[in-house]
Amino acid sequence: AFLMESDNLHSADDLIAWLTNVIVSYSRLVFDVASIERKDVIYKAINFIKQNLDKKITLQDTARHVGFSYTHFSKVFKDEMGVPFNVYLNKFRVERSKALLLSDRLSIQEVCDAVGYTDQSYFVKVFKKYAGITPGTYRKKQGRLDSARERNPD
Repeated sequence: AFLMESDNLHSADDLIAWLTNVIVSYSRLVFDVASIERKDVIYKAINFIKQNLDKKITLQDTARHVGFSYTHFSKVFKDEMGVPFNVYLNKFRVERSKALLLSDRLSIQEVCDAVGYTDQSYFVKVFKKYAGITPGTYRKKQGRLDSARERNPD
């Protein structure tokens, strides 16, 4: 399309306008591809987290899985998701554990194991930080939160 347009150039101003249009179009393509590439990396990372939620997940392992250095991945993840990797991972684990806690089939230790925490006391601490209450209290209340602190702990 640009080559056909170049046949209609009759002045220096026409040439400048045409070249500007070419550069702008090229820039959009390059930056859109970079954005798509970053979104693809984030999608792969989140999928990796979902598939390995019951295991130890590190920033380094996730970065390696998506083919980035851990420092570059850390920056891209925070830029795209708005929070550091470990904060996202902990919030994700807490949200998944909430669903598991609403079922009485699993003990709190089994929920802890299912979402990748090896230490139940650490799980309780992280859960309380992000949910505002302990896992046991959350289960007793069947997920119904009373206070403003419980509804919005951050």
